[in-house]
Amino acid sequence: MNGSGRWHAEQAWLGHRAENVLIEVENGRISAIEERIPAPPDAIALKGWTVPGFANVHSHAFQRLLRGEIESGGGDFWEWRAQMYRFTEWDPADYFKHARLLFREMLEAGITAVGEFHYLHGHGNELGEALIDAAREEGIRITLIDACYLRGGMDGGPLEAEQLAFSDGDADSWARRMDELKETNGARIAAAIHSVRAVDPESMRVVATYARERRMPLHIHLAEQAAEVEACLAVEGVTPTELLQREGILGPDLTAVHAIHLNERDISLLGENGSRSAPAPQRNETSAIASVRCARSKPRAATSRWAAIPTRWSTCWRRRGGSSSTRGAPPGAGFCISLRTCCGRPRSTACAPLAGNPESSGRECSRTSSRWMRRETCGAR
Repeated sequence: MNGSGRWHAEQAWLGHRAENVLIEVENGRISAIEERIPAPPDAIALKGWTVPGFANVHSHAFQRLLRGEIESGGGDFWEWRAQMYRFTEWDPADYFKHARLLFREMLEAGITAVGEFHYLHGHGNELGEALIDAAREEGIRITLIDACYLRGGMDGGPLEAEQLAFSDGDADSWARRMDELKETNGARIAAAIHSVRAVDPESMRVVATYARERRMPLHIHLAEQAAEVEACLAVEGVTPTELLQREGILGPDLTAVHAIHLNERDISLLGENGSRSAPAPQRNETSAIASVRCARSKPRAATSRWAAIPTRWSTCWRRRGGSSSTRGAPPGAGFCISLRTCCGRPRSTACAPLAGNPESSGRECSRTSSRWMRRETCGAR
């Protein structure tokens, strides 16, 4: 990630189709991009299409072991969570090896940066540091998003036995442990409120203040399950999104993960505060969710972030057994992610219409729509 050099792409995506593109890199960062340049003899040739690396903005490394455990058996979120607890105890050396395999798979799929939402704290910071070390070894950039996790539910009940290793006891202890984590080249540190279920309002404010004083990104699992919304309404009298607004948590530095069970006011609050959404389509699919909507009050240029919806109003439709499309969406609508099966394994296809392009709406996300194709991953490993 500190390398320097020159690459020459036959074709590249620069917000438009470009040919004979010279890409110059200094100390791990792109310093110049030029189109219509003959290939210099010292440049590394890139055949076919070259696209920006994707960012997986929401990952739980240990949950790699859960692939297909619920999706193929028809279980719901709560069954999935019960099974997830079986994979939360790790030796740091084993977690390092496991994470290396996961990050290698991401790189093979075109993902070059990962946000690792981390809450396995039974060994203090050792597992988080193992993730950073694994990312460095494999050559993927990582943001370690360390999550505060303190209670068993909206009623303030105690943690279940399986959840005890997630908790630091209180938000101040979480902050002291966070102080020990250090950023390195290719590794950033960020903060997370696990969810409104797992963190009380006062502690949410502590986490948000900690992140903002250090200019860290801030993430939260938001409205992932209808039961979470119902419990929040019963205890706090507001939806989870309204609770975040009340406590001063919403803002342009906040990424709301999942953000499934939202009403119109929730969507407006997220947009008015400039908060981002990371729908995590595969996880949401397991939860039997067919659509994700997000509003932004200010248009932003489309980015290559795989799971973010960074532009204006955006609706992504997915029909059971069919393809995704942006039909009916306004020009500049954000990402459309379709999930299908290929070679017996999930295949993700991410399509991004060009912002402001009048041709963008109405395009189907499909294997053959190369004009809007970002990437496909398919095949046995």
